[in-house]
Amino acid sequence: MLLKRTFYYRLPQSFIAQSLTHPRDMCRLMVVRWDGSISHRRFLNLPELLPKDSILVLNRTRVIPALLEARKETGGRIELLFVDLGGEERPKAFLKGKVKEGVTGRTSSGTEIRVMKHLREGLFEVEVIKGETRRGEGLLTLLKEEGKTPLPPYIKRRDLPEGEYQTVYAEVEGSVAAPTAGLHFTERVFGALRRKGVEIRYVTLNVGPGTFLPVRSERVEEHRMEGENYRIDEEDFRAINRGLQEGRPLVAVGTTTVRALESASEGGRLVRSEGVAEVFIYPSYSFSLPYSVFITNFHLPESTPLLMLSAFIGWEKVYRAYMEALARGYRFYSLGDAMAVFLPPDGGKGDV
Repeated sequence: MLLKRTFYYRLPQSFIAQSLTHPRDMCRLMVVRWDGSISHRRFLNLPELLPKDSILVLNRTRVIPALLEARKETGGRIELLFVDLGGEERPKAFLKGKVKEGVTGRTSSGTEIRVMKHLREGLFEVEVIKGETRRGEGLLTLLKEEGKTPLPPYIKRRDLPEGEYQTVYAEVEGSVAAPTAGLHFTERVFGALRRKGVEIRYVTLNVGPGTFLPVRSERVEEHRMEGENYRIDEEDFRAINRGLQEGRPLVAVGTTTVRALESASEGGRLVRSEGVAEVFIYPSYSFSLPYSVFITNFHLPESTPLLMLSAFIGWEKVYRAYMEALARGYRFYSLGDAMAVFLPPDGGKGDV
């Protein structure tokens, strides 16, 4: 049995980054080796650290302006965070404000929002009506017109420059949060990686709030992750499998990339090109793929990304690295500094 409080550490507010380092690739990079040794570089140095025949996999999802505000006839505010645009079904959104089934509100342009069905804590099916019901691409168009980019609550400033909370390679729209381990990559870094012979491949996992929601249950094993849709294009699917078959080092950028790869794989290779990622990775998890390097950020206490990192190298090593990061003034969370974890041949330890 694992207890949530095992994965707690104290972080002063002053360590929470409120903007990216500029240039992005000049953020600090903590390099953690499997033997426990720690060194300190800049993200710009990443290409020289990776084996030249590596396959580096990133999540190319793009954050959409999924946050919409409406006003009830009484003047009360409703805040909607869309996590599913609906397609053939009704859209789903997390709602803030005094809401219940049957409540209606209007956006600043007059678009009507009807709260249709309560699904579970904070999550509702809604109808979005402007001339005709909007779902799927129609709703995405509306969000681009009226919505705002949702930011994590620990980012207090609301004047971030356009594109700050977006990777430079973001392409496929659909996420409510950025795959933040990729925020440090620049064209300069990609160019150095290609010159070295590193093969760059992509998955798409549309990040939902479940990736960053805290572990609510005291027993870690009782926590349930939200499902997130993923897809791997045929060319990337084949290239990753070819690299695995050849025994080339696999470098995963971020927890969402690992969730997609693990959900798509069995027995050391990819077997599914799309589906819903529901896997919850915490210490004792047995990885399907043989990861050589895991690139990530510094995560919240008791969070699922922190548990995944602990599944790779064990909580003791994670805690030691985090304490050194604090001592050296690293910047934490989504817009903060990065970590590159070099793993043993079996891809991870998994002990607490």
